[in-house]
Amino acid sequence: DSGVANRVVDKGCTIDDLILDEQAWSSQAAFLAHVSKVSFDLLKVRKITAAERSKLMVAAQASGIGTAPAN
Repeated sequence: DSGVANRVVDKGCTIDDLILDEQAWSSQAAFLAHVSKVSFDLLKVRKITAAERSKLMVAAQASGIGTAPAN
């Protein structure tokens, strides 16, 4: 949880709708690149603040999405 409110930001889509965290990712780097692009695009159109973008990136990094499960 990033702590960023999951508000509607585009045509009925919420921030969580735009971040595809349920999708299978080939690597954590690929997921982080996705979150970076989505959050930067939202920042450019002033739907989120720079502080919120930072929180989203920290949460994405901590999520472990895209990393191989430990054996």
